[in-house]
Amino acid sequence: MSSGQRYKRFVAKILADGGRMMHVPLNGELCALVAHIRRRDGLKTDSDAVRVAIQFCAMARRRNKASASEA
Repeated sequence: MSSGQRYKRFVAKILADGGRMMHVPLNGELCALVAHIRRRDGLKTDSDAVRVAIQFCAMARRRNKASASEA
């Protein structure tokens, strides 16, 4: 599992448990993801792009939980 995948799981778990992300460490993979989201969506700041990435992680976690509970 790459560090990006581990980070996505970490973020999703925090948000699923009702937590909030106050500080986000930007490693190489996450930095590249933020830059991609910022270009793709035409966002002005890195914090906006990080917010989009965190929301994506949280939605993926919710989908996985829902599909696991249905099985």
